[in-house]
Amino acid sequence: MIKNYLKIAWRDLLKERQFTMLNLIGLSTGLACTLLIYLWVNDELHVGRYNEKDDRLYQIMANHKSEDGIKTIHHTAGPLATSLATEFPEVENAVTVLPASWFSDKGTATFKDMHLKAGGQFVGKDYFNVFTCPVIDGDPRSLFRDNQTIGISNALALKLFHTADNIIGKSIQWEHGEFGGMYNIGLVFEENPANATEHFDVLFNFDLYAAKRESMKSWSNSDPSTYVILKQGADNEQFNAKIKKFLATKDKSIDITLLAVKFSDKYLHGHFENGVRAGGRITYVRLLRRNAARRKLASEKSLERPCKTLPSCFPWISSNSS
Repeated sequence: MIKNYLKIAWRDLLKERQFTMLNLIGLSTGLACTLLIYLWVNDELHVGRYNEKDDRLYQIMANHKSEDGIKTIHHTAGPLATSLATEFPEVENAVTVLPASWFSDKGTATFKDMHLKAGGQFVGKDYFNVFTCPVIDGDPRSLFRDNQTIGISNALALKLFHTADNIIGKSIQWEHGEFGGMYNIGLVFEENPANATEHFDVLFNFDLYAAKRESMKSWSNSDPSTYVILKQGADNEQFNAKIKKFLATKDKSIDITLLAVKFSDKYLHGHFENGVRAGGRITYVRLLRRNAARRKLASEKSLERPCKTLPSCFPWISSNSS
């Protein structure tokens, strides 16, 4: 019986070939667009969310007053991380980071006849306590014992040495302006996942950068970024109230206020106006979400007309609905 119903339905659809084709094209196009929008939105929502302590990881932002209003930037003073860690009980760990993206170009890593472009990042001693950066080989503490020890990514190790095994203690040549020289490999780490906002191939001790740039010791400097892990139960709003005018306690001439923002929220909510969050990429995510919902609804409506003929082709539908 069902076979006969299917034959009747197929014949009915063939009678309205143009209408059937139009509906199928509309339905498939709508579903394809909805799927692509879903994949993009899902990818956007996961950017920056890879750290184990994500719920307590914050980036310190700085509000600078100007003639055009308040400008919010992520560059902060070099000594800030150390002071936050020692003077605020809410802070579990704090770290100074000069990201690879801060530099206008990449450096060159050399081993024998192999020369590769690579991004170098300078980090403070609590970096591995703040960010999730799995170490494949070596000791993370070795990176901070001197300024000539570095960490390289697994991907860079494979390109330079064709293996990531037994390379601890080997040396490579690094060329990148004033930071060029021979460096010893102290650890091999797993590169950041694809959804990370920062990608790098080499890790340096931030003390090396501070030694080359004396201005890093000044509270008026604004080059590196500062990140903190708040202790369990710490209130971010109360913490923000306490750090807001912290820089003025170090240098009365500084008219810059601070605020801590969730690290993983910064990608989507990274636009500020007069020191207050005012959207960002989240605006496009919400817009496309609504658009996908409308397309899905339109696709469902396109099936309403053929559905009206189904009872004549499939009698059990009308009997079940009654």
